[in-house]
Amino acid sequence: MSQKIYQTTDGKIKTVFFGQKELIFSTEKIEIVVQFTNLYKHPSLIEKATIVRFDEIKYITFIEDQITINAYIKIDSLQFKKSLKLSKSDLESFKEQIEELPHIKNTLKRRRIHRLLNHYGILVFITGVLFTYLIATEADFTTVQGKNKLFGYLFQKTIETLGFTTSISISLLITIYSLYSIWKLINAPYNQRDNKMQYSKLKLKSESKDKKLNKTVVNEVENIDFGGTTAELKLRKNGNGYLIVELPPFTDGEGNNIDGDEDFPELLDFEDLIAEYIGQRVERHDREVFIIPNATEQSLLKIKYFIENYWALRNDKYK
Repeated sequence: MSQKIYQTTDGKIKTVFFGQKELIFSTEKIEIVVQFTNLYKHPSLIEKATIVRFDEIKYITFIEDQITINAYIKIDSLQFKKSLKLSKSDLESFKEQIEELPHIKNTLKRRRIHRLLNHYGILVFITGVLFTYLIATEADFTTVQGKNKLFGYLFQKTIETLGFTTSISISLLITIYSLYSIWKLINAPYNQRDNKMQYSKLKLKSESKDKKLNKTVVNEVENIDFGGTTAELKLRKNGNGYLIVELPPFTDGEGNNIDGDEDFPELLDFEDLIAEYIGQRVERHDREVFIIPNATEQSLLKIKYFIENYWALRNDKYK
């Protein structure tokens, strides 16, 4: 599949990169493909980009010139939903590339099955079931002949030493663990190991610049209550404010439990809500981490007030 850059006509997302294995959404206008393919070399761009792998996409809908993409980013455990508009020619090109996705996703699934068949968990599971059966039927392992005779003898002595109940319990635990490892593999995104390495590398690169300044806290606002959680708000020496807040919180303004993201529809708009209230730009670094560039102590006090009084200030459309 060819790689292509799309410029949106409005909205927060400025650029969409259609890569070989993923879509990359950036709030920065980017016109050079290599900046996306070598994203880790551009720390300033990393913080403004979201990577969605093809096998993480749930669905894509087209309504006139608007595209809505819904995905679940497993590495961040983040529900991703964005709407964007493209020019007429770009829209047709984007649709053509999207039509190829089912084939690509099927290929990824086939590769996942291939990995599963080569996974050690399958062998461990079969071995665990076999030994559980043999122990349960009180098989005599000392009757094993040939080069495995010593192994059979040692195994039989181990069972006698541990006792029947302990031996069969260990065998069952091994079998259950192998099933768990298989389940993890099935539910993991394709190429998870490479993906994690890449993600780690990106974060490392983005945090390497002015590392000492980023870690030096010059002011910290404490005891910020937000729906049964405590938010962290710090001003660091590099001039940026950092807000860490659990989203969604545990309870709403009336003390009712918030059971999931569906009870907190403003989740994906939270940085815009903060920015609107304090009157300056707020960047979302992660699901629950927000960066306020060129923050002041006054900015931090405004954020503290906004968080503590959020339910009274909450926009009616989210109620």
